Amino acid sequence: MRVCRFLFLLTLLVTLATAVGSASSIQYIFTGTVSGIVGTTTFSDASLTLTAVADTSAITGSYVVAPTSATIVISGVGSMTVTGTDYVFANNAANKVGYGVQGLIHCCDIIQVVDPAFGAYDLSTAIGPIGNPSNLSITDWVDAPTSMGLMTLRTYTNSTFQAVTTVPEPASLLLLGVGLSGIAVKLRRRR
Repeated sequence: MRVCRFLFLLTLLVTLATAVGSASSIQYIFTGTVSGIVGTTTFSDASLTLTAVADTSAITGSYVVAPTSATIVISGVGSMTVTGTDYVFANNAANKVGYGVQGLIHCCDIIQVVDPAFGAYDLSTAIGPIGNPSNLSITDWVDAPTSMGLMTLRTYTNSTFQAVTTVPEPASLLLLGVGLSGIAVKLRRRR
């Protein structure tokens, strides 16, 4: 009887911890078609995907968050991590979201996507994908530090932004709970 109660409480705690612990993770995904150079490798009309992962509890009141990681994948070039101090932002007054790296030659914001949907967006929920024909900050993307070397972009078109939350589905949590409860019943029957 004690084992069943213990396993029931353990099931409940694991289910709640999974729901609470995972609820704050979010991915900000910027995509586009780019031309430029990273290290000594040049590329033209390549697909770029920048994925920044963050904890929504770290979003400041001005809608800025420092990602825990940021990865850039460029077709034909490879995958790299951003090695500078970076951030994702939402500027409601200007209807834009973006990504930046501090300490660059031409300031910081290197991606900006503009759409009226961002007028009330606070970075904490899923949204998009929302497209923009071009990146307003292309002239600022000079010598961004990555694990493959400094990256400079000459062009950035067909840009999109989306945010994807990584909260576990309620059905997955229910299955976890049912599975742990089944173990408890099986152990009780053995006794």
